[in-house]
Amino acid sequence: MRFPRFNITHKFIGYLIFLSIIPLLVVGVVSLQTSSNVLKEVASHYTMQLVINQRDYLDLQLMQVESLISNLAGVEEIRDVLEDVNLASDTYTQLTTQANIGYILNGYSNLQGLVSIDIFTVGGSHYHVGDTLNTKNIRTDIKDRIFNEALEGEQSVIWVGIEDNVNANSSYQKVVTAAKALYKFNRETLQQEPTALFLVNYSVEYLYAHLNEIDLGDNAYMTVIDNKGRLIYHPDQSKLGGLVNADLAQIIATDNNRQELVLDNTNMSINFVHSDISDWTIVSLIPINTLLTKTGLIARTTVVVLLLCFIAVTIIGWFYNHRVVTPIRQITLHFKQVQEESIHTEQKHLPVQGNDEIAELSQWFNTFMDVLKARHEAEKQQIELALERERMHLLTHFITEASHEFRTPLTIIATNTYLLGKSSDVDKQVTRLNNIDEQVTNITTLVDSLLEMTKLDSGGHQFILVSVNLNELLQMIHQEALSILQQKNIECVMMLSESPLLIQGDADYLKDAIQRICNNAIQHTPSDGKIIISTRSIDHHTSIEITNTGTGILDEDLPHIFKRFYRSDKSGTTRGFGLGLPIAKTIIELHQGSIHVESAEGKGSTFIISLPLMSSDSLTS
Repeated sequence: MRFPRFNITHKFIGYLIFLSIIPLLVVGVVSLQTSSNVLKEVASHYTMQLVINQRDYLDLQLMQVESLISNLAGVEEIRDVLEDVNLASDTYTQLTTQANIGYILNGYSNLQGLVSIDIFTVGGSHYHVGDTLNTKNIRTDIKDRIFNEALEGEQSVIWVGIEDNVNANSSYQKVVTAAKALYKFNRETLQQEPTALFLVNYSVEYLYAHLNEIDLGDNAYMTVIDNKGRLIYHPDQSKLGGLVNADLAQIIATDNNRQELVLDNTNMSINFVHSDISDWTIVSLIPINTLLTKTGLIARTTVVVLLLCFIAVTIIGWFYNHRVVTPIRQITLHFKQVQEESIHTEQKHLPVQGNDEIAELSQWFNTFMDVLKARHEAEKQQIELALERERMHLLTHFITEASHEFRTPLTIIATNTYLLGKSSDVDKQVTRLNNIDEQVTNITTLVDSLLEMTKLDSGGHQFILVSVNLNELLQMIHQEALSILQQKNIECVMMLSESPLLIQGDADYLKDAIQRICNNAIQHTPSDGKIIISTRSIDHHTSIEITNTGTGILDEDLPHIFKRFYRSDKSGTTRGFGLGLPIAKTIIELHQGSIHVESAEGKGSTFIISLPLMSSDSLTS
């Protein structure tokens, strides 16, 4: 896996992000988390205090109700009526008892929300003060159940919770009920005996009106739950008297009065307290999102600051790239051009901005380029001077060698011309003329070779590229050399490959090059000697080997045999001008080929020519 290559701008922006934006992001996240926790703690503390205040308020109301019950139960006239069955059946006594109850109620005028007071005796009498005088429809099952709870309760007054009103004719169908069992002492059995049941019904609507005014925030609310898990208060009045949510019931049964719970897919913060008087539970439920509403400002501020930081980093990155990276990149590009030797004398200087290190680097690079340009110009002049000297040397060498080659035949011509004038013998004159003609032919051959070498060196030649079968070309050269081979009694063996060897080249030039090498082999092969010409293909190349028997080439002459005018025979007994092999080598190399020689003194020499075979695409064309 290859990792992407980051340039200095990317790294610089990364450093800026790491050193500024990431710490800011961390601070923003930590601040958001801290503020969320603080807000939740403060809100929880505030809510808990509010819940406690509401519990205290309810406890105060309940204490007043208990005080009312205690006062009623403590009135001697009322107790006597309730304990004496005969008195209770008297209509006057009943009216008097109700009057006494009303008199006690006058002392509790500040007790709001009271619905009714009912007293049921064991003998079946019923005393009622409340919202209606119609008490004919009493729910005896509810009355009996509450009576049993009062008898079994350990407290003098028990809070039954939210119940159906025992008086079915009352306009208040759901009430909060408090109950107290009244006892008398039986002197005969020496035991306490129940004589009556005090019931005080408190208005659920009054509690609803009071608690509903409390604003805990969006979708937050408070609820009151009795000791049987029934809802005494809930913002949704249709739920009053119903059982509380099972998960919430489990939470309020614990000692941890600050918890969180998911209700109706909403994460809620729960705070609750228990009432020691009634054993009720006052609960506040506030959505976590409501508590964290104010933290949104912190989050938005953090996002805005981060966005501004990103914009600042982008601007700084652009400025940094323009002032720092771009000059360095230009310097790198110029150095690449210098490395690739593509520098030009007209190349412009780098702009120098400011006086910092980058400006100093640019200035020194410009100085370096000026020095390099001057050195380049100096080297160029030196190279041109060296080339000019080499040309003069080659020209001098050429003139010297050519003069030497021309001098010999010209000297022979001059001598024979002089002697021709001094002699009247016809036979001698014919001999002199033949010598002159031979030397003229040598001069013509030399001039033709010089012209051909000059044309090859200057690029004045024009190859006519065709498909050339080397085997056929060698057969042609062999046929043309048969007369010379027969004169010297030289055996020439042709060992050509069975398959044709096709190359792309100029047939005339190739024939001239190979013929020169064959002539050289014939020239240096003694009479009764042997020449072997073989061909084969090796790795998309054709190999032509021309081997001759003879004295071979000395080791000190091998490196020079392809030099112009070089002849290994210093005595001059061998004919030639030293141009045949150089011309052949030049033609072969212009055909993308190569030639080299292997020789051993006294054993002969082998010239090996390698030329590229035609490709399959070229053959198809």
